[in-house]
Order: sequence, then C-alpha cells, then structure tokens
Amino acid sequence: MHIDIGRRGWVAVIAALVVATTALVVLASVADAVREQDGVTTSDGTRLHWFLTQRSTGTIDLARVLTEIGGVLVLVGLAVLAGVVLWRRGQPMLVALAPSTSLALAGLAVAVGKPFFGRARPDLALHLVTENEPSFPSGHSADSTALLLSIGLVLAVFVFRRPLARVAAVAVSVLTSIGIGLSRLVLGVHWPTDVVAGWALGGAVAVIVVTGVFVVTRTAPAPGRGPGPADRSPVWRLWRLATRVRRPEPPAMAFVASPLG
Repeated sequence: MHIDIGRRGWVAVIAALVVATTALVVLASVADAVREQDGVTTSDGTRLHWFLTQRSTGTIDLARVLTEIGGVLVLVGLAVLAGVVLWRRGQPMLVALAPSTSLALAGLAVAVGKPFFGRARPDLALHLVTENEPSFPSGHSADSTALLLSIGLVLAVFVFRRPLARVAAVAVSVLTSIGIGLSRLVLGVHWPTDVVAGWALGGAVAVIVVTGVFVVTRTAPAPGRGPGPADRSPVWRLWRLATRVRRPEPPAMAFVASPLG
C-alpha cells in the first residue's frame, strides 16, 4: 500500500499533528494542576467571578441556549444528521462516521475523567442550571468541540473546495464551541480550567480523528499490485467499503444540487 496525499497533504497532516499535540499538552498541564490543586487553578475563582459579574438577562438567556445546544441529546442528533447528509452526498462511510466517532471518544474520555478527578463544582448558589456530576473536565465543552470541530474539518477537507468556504466551516465550528464553553461559566456550573480542558480534549480528538480518516482514505494498493488472497479477506473488504467513494443520492429538491462551495 501507499499513501497518496501529495506534498500539501503531508504539510496539512504535520500541521494537524502539531495542533493535536499542543492541545494534549495543554490538557495534561491543566489536568496536573487540577490534580495537585495548584498552578492555573489557583486563579480559577477570580476568573469565574469576572464572568459572573458580566451576567445580564441577555447573556444568561444566550448562555442557556448555547448550553442546550451543547447537551448530549442535541449533539447526538447533530452527529447522526451530519453522518446521514455526508453519506447521501457520496462521502465514504469512514468520512460520514468521523463526527460521531469524535463525539463518542470525547464522551468516553469525559466519562472516565470526571470520577477520576472528582473535582467539586463552584458553589451551588452560583448555579443557574442543575448539575450533579463532578466538574472536571467540562463535558459540554469537550463534546461540542469534538463534534462541531470534526464536522467543520470534514467539510473543509472532504466537501468544500473554495478556500473561503473551508475557513468559514472551521471558524463557525470553533466559535460555536467557544460560545458553549463560555456559557458554562456564565451559568456558574464550571471553573474556567474545566472549560479549557474540555476545549483541549475535544479539539485534540477532532483533529486526530479527521486526520486519521484523511490518511486512511488516501491509502491505496501499491502500484502494479494485482489482487491476491489478502485483498479478498474480510478485513480488506471492510476497509474498502469504509473508504469507497459513493455516488451521491439524487437530490429531492433543486437547491440540494447547488454547489456546497
């Protein structure tokens, strides 16, 4: 086999790995500070107080909306919808499943991390919504970043062709994820480091998953190599099914057929 992605593709892969590594370093640093109750966590109270002083009817209403968007049920529904749309538009199964995979991995990491760190949330009197689980890391921040950034990257890498559309897809996903994380601070249910760790975790997961999908979908049999017994194995057939580019479904409405970018 060989990976056929070209020079620009390799530059993008290396850049993605640098971004993912940086996010993991940030996550590890914050997690260590939370575990030892030192470092950046010592100023959590001051930073949270600033967000609480910015509360107004408008900011609270916006925070409630963003928090709802970052809830599990909404994110799962969005992941399923994104997968179906990508599949019907002819993307390989592996690409269509990338957002759901990112969400599942981030959710698993959060589920393990919360009881492990067991961090208490801010004072109950500050809460504007009900939360009972441990505070670190922020599940809303991690899950929404993993899913939304994954969708944005998939659109930028596999769907859109115009640079402006690609930048817009990633920018919208990043800004929405940031908004969801900040909403948790306005609502008083997380410490700032919980949110930063959630962003770092979700961002690392999304970048790693989409980069992996990009590399795998660009993997092809070695030139001049005919089919052999290995090519007829169940694993080989499953791989080919997951990476095969499908013909898109005929659009049911005229606007569906318009260029995406």
